[in-house]
Amino acid sequence: MHQVISAAYYRPGFARSACAWLMIDGIGIEQWLSTHLEWSDVASLGLSLIWLIDEDEDALANRRIIPAEDGSSTIVPLLVCSDDMNFDCIVLVAEQVIDADTVH
Repeated sequence: MHQVISAAYYRPGFARSACAWLMIDGIGIEQWLSTHLEWSDVASLGLSLIWLIDEDEDALANRRIIPAEDGSSTIVPLLVCSDDMNFDCIVLVAEQVIDADTVH
């Protein structure tokens, strides 16, 4: 099963205003994951790529999301605890694998 991943202007539940956000099949990533992981607390997590407060952690997240060479695998931090906005609480990660011109 393939999902459509996109970016959109979106207001997550913990935020006061909309911002750039990852969407899966048109649904905010944290909401989509909360229904597919059977873990409702994931709905309160913030997107690591724009919400990290710590500059070193932000730089690490940005380096990890950039696709590397063919055949490489990288662990990418996607969501973090919206209370702390850093890697000290909860960090939901995904493995990113590069296969020719496709990112899995």
